[in-house]
Amino acid sequence: MLLWVRVTVMRWRMEPGLLLGVLSGCSSIVEPIIAAHEQGSGGSGAGVTTTSDASTASTGALATNTSGDTEALDESGPATDTEATGEPTVCPLDTAWAWRSSGPLLAPRTVDGREITSLKDPSVVRAEDRWHVFATVAFADDTPLGIGYFGFEDWTDASDTEPVLLDRVEGLSGYHAAPQVFHFAPQETWYLVYQSPQPQYSTTRTLGDPLSWSAPTNFFPADTSLDGWVDFWVVCDSEDCFLFFTDHAGALYRSRTPVDDFPAGMSEPELALQEAEAFELFEGVAVYAVADDDRFLALVQARGGSDAQYYKAYVATSLAGTWSPLRATWDDPFASNTNVTFDGDAWTRDVGQGELLRLGNDATMTVDPCRMQLLHQGRRAEDDSFALGLLTREGS
Repeated sequence: MLLWVRVTVMRWRMEPGLLLGVLSGCSSIVEPIIAAHEQGSGGSGAGVTTTSDASTASTGALATNTSGDTEALDESGPATDTEATGEPTVCPLDTAWAWRSSGPLLAPRTVDGREITSLKDPSVVRAEDRWHVFATVAFADDTPLGIGYFGFEDWTDASDTEPVLLDRVEGLSGYHAAPQVFHFAPQETWYLVYQSPQPQYSTTRTLGDPLSWSAPTNFFPADTSLDGWVDFWVVCDSEDCFLFFTDHAGALYRSRTPVDDFPAGMSEPELALQEAEAFELFEGVAVYAVADDDRFLALVQARGGSDAQYYKAYVATSLAGTWSPLRATWDDPFASNTNVTFDGDAWTRDVGQGELLRLGNDATMTVDPCRMQLLHQGRRAEDDSFALGLLTREGS
């Protein structure tokens, strides 16, 4: 629908048997990063980077996590430069990318008598010792796309988790899709951003209660519209909050408003990036601050060989700056079926719209290049329906 200096070569693997292995007590590809998030407020010590340490220096009060968690990266994973030289590990963005896959973790199912035929466009945060996943849900009865919520402690629990459909919330019935969730620290409030089809948001103080979201509010006046605008994404620096989106025609746009005014006062959209072909910059934009790097990373879904969905990456030195290609072709992608390894048969040919797992859950959208995972949509080979899987960067 609807960013590093040292050059290394890495691979990703997709492992359909991951979940079974985890449940039987075997080690899994998700453990290094999952364990990091599981440490909660107790994680501190040599080699451990906390959310506040990683992002507060560059973003001030925006990076303060007031949601009850101080999430830390653990010390598992590859050997670090610190062990050999006393210097901290550097994980350059400017490198070849390769991934491995969990296989599908969240798949279509029937909920309250309603058959869900696809799960797409996930957004994910870790808070209060749980994963919180919001995703677009499509129904067999052709009712409009909606949003579903999944809450669980561990990824091994994901497949058994029943979603809560947000169309039970006042104002959220009818078409709402492509959610993004984050905590906005200045207001101590959670935001859920989505398309309806224009950009809207809801708020709550209680993330774990999926029926507590407020009725939708528009970012722009109701009569504002841009042809084809889709998949809205909020990210903030120390001064401004930006709303990025694409137009299904090869263009990336952004609006902005001062942090103190957010979410009100979004400026008229301006062109941030243009590709010649519509499918070269199509949808699913997601923009992140990168820990220990002075650049921002923008991921945009494109379409490549045999119309397969894949992710391109661009970098900029500021959210208002010029975006340059990092890994931005089908032959040299950020993530696609050409640089994802599967154990056995590939469960999907798509690396479609999704979200990188973040260091924290605030509006800076900060990610750690040394601990990188991507929750994404993929079209299952067995029935052409969309499910959600987790990629882990090789070497993470």
